[in-house]
Amino acid sequence: MAFIGAACAALLPACQQDGDGTAEPLGIRVQFLTDEGLSSQIPESLYGGYLNVCIAPLEADCSIASTFVAIGRPDALTEEELGLFNPAADIDGDGRPERDFKDLPYDTDLKVEITAVVNITTDDPPLYSAQFRGIRLAKGERRFLTVTLSPVNQFAAFDPLVLQAPEDFSGRLGASVTGLPDGRVLLAGGFDFGAPLTI
Repeated sequence: MAFIGAACAALLPACQQDGDGTAEPLGIRVQFLTDEGLSSQIPESLYGGYLNVCIAPLEADCSIASTFVAIGRPDALTEEELGLFNPAADIDGDGRPERDFKDLPYDTDLKVEITAVVNITTDDPPLYSAQFRGIRLAKGERRFLTVTLSPVNQFAAFDPLVLQAPEDFSGRLGASVTGLPDGRVLLAGGFDFGAPLTI
């Protein structure tokens, strides 16, 4: 991500670039929206996968301004293979892994886009994703941002013999899911799953 500061100067002359022109590192921690609710545990479907992270000015193209971060595996034998499961990845000591992103511009509106993928390819569909817009860092400010990744194109499993949701399922159909900057998730619209599921 070291090129982001230079890209800011080239793309947006209004970016603050005096002195070293960058804010303190921004620590990113992730949590996942699962069938059981919010979880800081990395889903097994992502073991060995990657987070594709873009932190850039609003106008920047994330297809060229992103970096892949290895998620790792809890049973790995080397620090590199452990990835986010490495105890050293808990930068602030809160029990959750973080990843620092350096050389970010300050006093500039930034966007954060993260997708969780299994493979590093441009056509690999994401399993989880999140987006934030309008994050502004101050020079000398040290911040941590908790990002909630929501499932993409995943569906809850239902018993095919019953053909309806379990009794304790209180989901919504057709709702939009939006991650908020403070880590909460906004569910809006849709309707209840009160009626039996018919095929």
